[in-house]
Amino acid sequence: MWESIAGVLPAGSILICTILSATLPLLVYTVNKRLHAIGDPPWMKQAAPAQDGPGDPKTEASGANGQQNPSTP
Repeated sequence: MWESIAGVLPAGSILICTILSATLPLLVYTVNKRLHAIGDPPWMKQAAPAQDGPGDPKTEASGANGQQNPSTP
């Protein structure tokens, strides 16, 4: 029974690298988020608008003052 299960699983190093490729970015993201929560000055916390994330058409199409950028359709 164990041989049939072990035959389906990938090698140990592949399995470990797969798990690390998922957990390390999550760990870096969490640490970065906590460092920003602790280290950002109060004026930056008040002035920072809520961002939807990179690639959002609303934030890319608008200029610095919130107006539409004429170069984008």
